[in-house]
Amino acid sequence: MKIIHTTVAVAGAIVVVIKIDASCGPVVAAAPLNPYHPNQRMKHPSAPITMLCPGNASIFMATTIAPAIATVVCMIFTWLRYGKPDVSMCLNASLAGLVAITAPCDVVDATGAIIIGVVAGLLVVFGVWFCDNVAHVDDPVGAVAVHCLNGIWGTIAVGLFATKTAPECTLKGLFYGGGFHQLGLQL
Repeated sequence: MKIIHTTVAVAGAIVVVIKIDASCGPVVAAAPLNPYHPNQRMKHPSAPITMLCPGNASIFMATTIAPAIATVVCMIFTWLRYGKPDVSMCLNASLAGLVAITAPCDVVDATGAIIIGVVAGLLVVFGVWFCDNVAHVDDPVGAVAVHCLNGIWGTIAVGLFATKTAPECTLKGLFYGGGFHQLGLQL
């Protein structure tokens, strides 16, 4: 019976990851650049919308890297800690990576997405442990660790990893020379 539940959980997590990646790529639309002012977008209501703007590839990249890294980090950590990888924890780590990258997906580069994924993979393991053993919160699926803790982490990550090298990003995070301004706004 446990094999069936694990199989269904794996299939569900794969569907969520594919859905998030498929919706982040082509859905984000941006107005075309104004030919008279190259740094501005056209604001006129009849201006055509470009469905495949340069930011879409960056968003797709970030929303692919972070959950993949979170899953691998969680698998390695649980394997080292408990002697075998924990499939359900790895699935939660994949979802945690998606939650953590949601806020900064359009302002981070690949390096930022990797670091966000590493922290998300570890944060979900420690978050589940904390809820179970310290706070004694009944959270059988790890929703608090996945959504609450990694949502907070993703919001803070904007202030840390925002970079102007991401397409159309005008923010600079703490680690990219922007100082504490953006981090202060995120907190």
